Amino acid sequence: MPDKPADIALNRQLRRAATAAEQQLWALIRGRQLAGAKLRRQPHVCGWVVDFASFAHALVVELDGGIHSEPENAAHDARHDAHLAANGWRVLRFRNAQLTADPQAVLHAIETTLRERAAAATTLGLSKSS
Repeated sequence: MPDKPADIALNRQLRRAATAAEQQLWALIRGRQLAGAKLRRQPHVCGWVVDFASFAHALVVELDGGIHSEPENAAHDARHDAHLAANGWRVLRFRNAQLTADPQAVLHAIETTLRERAAAATTLGLSKSS
């Protein structure tokens, strides 16, 4: 189902207002640089706008700044993650500081998850195109 024009406008606005951490990670994962997977920035997934997603792998990657450690935001994130998981999505969350301190560890975790999900989909005969 195509995105609504309002959704497309919001996605563009969010991409233009990306945080430094989002820009850093995007530079490392765009163009199928990671396990050949196509990742999208700020797409809508199950009614939520997420930082990055691979639809072929049902994987969401979120980068969290300090505001996410506040109780009301942590509760929101937990509901968000539970909703996505209930719909078959895997959510990986990284603190912005993690990405800054060790980008290779973040990339390794994402790549490992992409490969695991691709292997599981193939084993189950659910392989999708990237």
